[in-house]
Formats: sequence, structure tokens, C-alpha cells
Amino acid sequence: MRRVIRQFFVAAAMAVGCAMGFGANGTSCSSGADDSSAVNAPEANDSCREEVAALAGKTLCVFGDSYVRNHRCPASETWHAKAAERLGMRYVNMGVNGSSVLYDRTAEGFGEAMTRRWRELPDSVDCLLIIAGHNDATMISSAQELARFADALRGMLADIAAAHPATRVGFVTPWHVDRPGFNEVIDTIRDVCAANGVEVFDAEAAGGIRVNDDAFREKYFQNGGLNDTAHLNDAGHDLIAAKGAAFIAAMMATDGH
Repeated sequence: MRRVIRQFFVAAAMAVGCAMGFGANGTSCSSGADDSSAVNAPEANDSCREEVAALAGKTLCVFGDSYVRNHRCPASETWHAKAAERLGMRYVNMGVNGSSVLYDRTAEGFGEAMTRRWRELPDSVDCLLIIAGHNDATMISSAQELARFADALRGMLADIAAAHPATRVGFVTPWHVDRPGFNEVIDTIRDVCAANGVEVFDAEAAGGIRVNDDAFREKYFQNGGLNDTAHLNDAGHDLIAAKGAAFIAAMMATDGH
């Protein structure tokens, strides 16, 4: 199924991107710019447009940390809110600032671990995007804790699949911050998701998010990127919105989980 999603993703990026005013590579649809990754066959793009149209009225729930809640800015500015609007999907935001997969942070004001909080998901969800791992990466300090994170993530995905068998589930990785723990957590997310049939979206690569570039953060992160390697501003979210929508469309268009 992973290959099918990747094949569909390119065509969906064109169909969704043009609907949002951008091509699959982020260029203007009217610019005439060549996109070597695009599926140019008209019938392929027509098929993808039909798939995208079929998402209207379905529910997208986004579950996770401040990448979801959007820290101190409106959730309506997030790339996933914009993607849902363009796809005509009902949008449910279940982000909690500071939330973690592994750690209960109630005492800090950041709520229960996501391994417990997932039980608050709506009964009926067509597509679930999980965005998490940044806070875990900042807190994990040993191989033993990383193994606990893997077990917690594995258990959460299995529990969600059992409770919501008809829901398509995808996972969005945190940024590749140049600090200890991030590469390990991202690799663990990829491995656990692959083993559980959950597609992974690398939003950093899709949007060209240069989180370790001070000048980039100043332009595209909240608070001018000052001491912030997590939270995009409105313009930063725009960099990802079209390809994020294409990922959602690809997830929803394929059979199976």
C-alpha cells in the first residue's frame, strides 16, 4: 500500500495543489514551470480530482502537540486546517501544547500522555493525522527511554486501530532539529509506523522547512524564530498546505490500512 500511496501522492499533489493555487512543487499553476515529479497524463489528474472531490464532508481529525494546537496562534492558520478547508473536510483539532506520546505532563499543565489522551477522539473519524514526537525528543535521554517511546507508540497505534478500524491513520514527523534525540525519535516513528501499516508524512521535506536555519525561522516561525524550533507562523504553514492536502487525499484514496 505504501507504494500505491506514493504513486497517487504525485498526481494528488497536482490536483490539490492547483485547487490551492500551486503546483506539486509549490510553483504557480499558471507559471508553466516544469515539474519532473508530476503525473502529466490528463486521465491521472482527472482521477485524482475526483478522489479529492469525494473527500467533501468527511472528517479529518488532527491529534497531537503544539504542532497541532499551533502554540499561541489560531489553529485556523495551520497547514492541516487549510488543507481540510481546501478538501471540503470537516476539521477537528485535538492539539495540546506540550503534549507527549510517552510522558504524562499533567503536573506541568500539558495534559496526559497521548497514549491515554487518544481515548478522547471522536467516535466517527474518517482520517486521523497524528503529529507528535517533538516534546518526546527533547525529554528522552537514554536508549531505555527511546525503547519505552517505541513501545508506547506501538501500543497507541494498535489501540487506535482496534477502536477505530474504519479510520485511515497517518503520522506526521517533527522537524529534524539539530539536537540530541530528534533523529532517533524520527527514525523510531518511521520504523514503528511501517510495522503497523501507518503512512508517514515528512512535512519538513515536503515544505522545505529549514528548521536549523536562523534566517528561515525568522521569516517562517512564530516569534521570529527566536528560541523556537517548533512553531510555524501563518506563512510557514502555507509552505506545507498543498502537499499536506495531497498526502491526506492519497491516504484516503487507497484501499486498506
